[in-house]
Amino acid sequence: MHLSCDDFSQNLSDNSSQLQESSSQIIIIFEGHDMTGKTEIAKALAKELGIPYFKNKAEYDKNYDSSAALKYQAPFTQKLLEATGQSIIFDRSWPSELIYSQVYERPTYKSILSMLDGRLSRMNSIIFILEKNEEDYLEDAHSMIEVEKYNAIKQAYHNFHSTSSTETHLINISEFKNKDGSYNLLNELNYIFDILFST
Repeated sequence: MHLSCDDFSQNLSDNSSQLQESSSQIIIIFEGHDMTGKTEIAKALAKELGIPYFKNKAEYDKNYDSSAALKYQAPFTQKLLEATGQSIIFDRSWPSELIYSQVYERPTYKSILSMLDGRLSRMNSIIFILEKNEEDYLEDAHSMIEVEKYNAIKQAYHNFHSTSSTETHLINISEFKNKDGSYNLLNELNYIFDILFST
């Protein structure tokens, strides 16, 4: 179902008011392989909910040695969120380091990644893993990563979804594709709102 702008605006207004009135912390992480619209969706959601947005580029680089940042920065950031109660939306975070270190076989601190997962699961946190059908990825990504790696990354995220202690949701962005090849941002956001405010 495709929402009208008026329908979405009403839904957005109701849900934004609910978040503001609750004054509770919420941590949202967008994950997934390249070219799934994570940045566009995360920015739009942050703007509408009025909470900070942060794009983390280093943790998913296939060749970048992020061990120092993971060892020192990630636990500090986690403690900061716990101490301040600050809500935030991450455009990639530590799950990217877990996935890409596995697929590209580079070293990482698995014990720290496990610790972060456990601590995040005890906070009001949710991870959205975005993916596309293979044919849509090939059409949109222009060989950003080879198909074999795309399949490996996608499968690794599915495994993470099954094993993570933190609440995670898999979203197939291909289901929101318009006939002209674009993607319906309003419907994507509404779907995410329904998950966030379903309780």
